[in-house]
Amino acid sequence: MQSLELPDAGRSADGQPPRAPAASAQNAVCEGPRPLPAGRRGALVPGQKVPLGPAFEEGISLRLGWDGMDGTMNLELLLFLLGQDRKAAGQHCLMSRANPRRADGTISLEPDGSAVLRLREIPQEVQRIAVAVSASGGNGARCSAARSLCLGADPAGGGEGYRFEPPGLREESAVVLAEIYRRSGEWRLGAVGAGFSGGIAALCRSYGLDPPAGSSETKRMMEETRDEDHSQPHRIRNL
Repeated sequence: MQSLELPDAGRSADGQPPRAPAASAQNAVCEGPRPLPAGRRGALVPGQKVPLGPAFEEGISLRLGWDGMDGTMNLELLLFLLGQDRKAAGQHCLMSRANPRRADGTISLEPDGSAVLRLREIPQEVQRIAVAVSASGGNGARCSAARSLCLGADPAGGGEGYRFEPPGLREESAVVLAEIYRRSGEWRLGAVGAGFSGGIAALCRSYGLDPPAGSSETKRMMEETRDEDHSQPHRIRNL
C-alpha cells in the first residue's frame, strides 16, 4: 500500500508557493444542480458511459451542485489518479484542498471548489480518474444531507455537458460519483455511484493508499471503526 504524502504547510505538492486556500464548499459550490439543455448531452444514469468528444478538446471542468443542505457540513470534491488496475498511479495521486495542483499543471482544483482537467496533456501513467465527494464537519456528516447532490461535467472551453445525480443516498460519507478513463485512444466519462460509510479514509484504502496523516476525519473514523471494515464500496440504493 502506498503512503499518501501531504505537501508541507508552506509549499504545494509541486514545490511552488501555496495558492490561495480553497473556499468553503458551503460557500463555493452551493449553487444547486444546473439545468442542462435537451439533446445529446444531459443527465446521466448510473452505469452510463459517454465519450468526451471534440467539445471537450480543451479539457473538462467538474463542479458539485445541490439544491439545499440539512445541517452544517463541508463537501469536498476529490480526484484519485489511477492506473489501469484502478490503484494509485504514483505519488500525490489524491487531488484535494491539501494537494490542489499537479506539478505538470494538467489537473487543478480551483479555489471555488471546481476542478479543471486538461485531458490531452495528462501523462499515460494516469489511465483513470475517480471523481468523488467527501462529507465532513461534525459527527455523522453524510452526503445525503446535501439535497439533490450532483456532479456537473462541462467542456473546459465553455458550454454545457453532463450531469449525474446519484440516487438513494443515505448513510454514505463519501461517494465515487464518476470515472474519467481512457478507452481506445479517447477519454470517456462513466457515471458510477459507489458509496463508502468510512469517508476519505475508506476511499484511500480502496485505491491502495494510506489515509492522509493528521486528517481529523481519519482520526475520527479510526476511533469509530476499530473493529469494522468500511473500505469496500457498496452500490448506492435504488441504482
